Amino acid sequence: INASDIDHSGPGLRRGYQIEAEVAKGDSGSLLVHDGRAVAVVFARSTSASQRAWATDIGEAAPLIDSVGDDPVDTGDCPKG
Repeated sequence: INASDIDHSGPGLRRGYQIEAEVAKGDSGSLLVHDGRAVAVVFARSTSASQRAWATDIGEAAPLIDSVGDDPVDTGDCPKG
């Protein structure tokens, strides 16, 4: 899928899914599960279609998840827009 980077610095190609699901504000980071296995991480929802959202393939997210450890992480300020 082609989606803008969070800082709007440009497009970013990533392996993932466009899904038909009710994804609410704050659901970012939720797992997409198929046959009892985590297959993707939800990262965005459509502002124009209520049942459209996107999830990054777990293979792309796993290295980042594994590198975090147990220490809290400062998420910083959210971009406005």
